[in-house]
Amino acid sequence: MTQAIPEQSFELGLAGKAAVVTGAGAGIGQAIAVALARVGVSVGLVEIDPERAASTLEILERRAARRWCW
Repeated sequence: MTQAIPEQSFELGLAGKAAVVTGAGAGIGQAIAVALARVGVSVGLVEIDPERAASTLEILERRAARRWCW
């Protein structure tokens, strides 16, 4: 089960950049992927478990975030 991620705002000048997040299917990896997407980063997800990857992709799709998955 995915926990809600608080709507905190941070700006690090990352909008328009790209990042690859390993372990993005759950926990800290998922939280980082969602937080980066929230500030306009294109996020690449690396996850060994396809079901977990799909969960994070679904979250990012709802936010219309730019994403890709390996």
